[in-house]
Amino acid sequence: MLSAPFRSRAEELSAGASGTNREFVERIYPTLAAEFGGLERFGSKGDKIRLPNGQVIDAVISAGLGGKGYNWGIEGPARPKPMASLGSIG
Repeated sequence: MLSAPFRSRAEELSAGASGTNREFVERIYPTLAAEFGGLERFGSKGDKIRLPNGQVIDAVISAGLGGKGYNWGIEGPARPKPMASLGSIG
């Protein structure tokens, strides 16, 4: 479950915001990361947050389309992608 202080602060930071991925990466996430330790930003667009307990938030709605708003609901536990076999190196 997402903590009430985190959700409240995230909603406060994103209120009236444009909903773009750029705004999330440059302004919203850095503020959240500074105030709530242990966060990790990831995803192909950098729009997902992994919480210290492993839960994931897909924060930017339609990030690949320029962004349409913010979402602060839990998506679920993150599952790492399997690493491709690199064969022998050297």
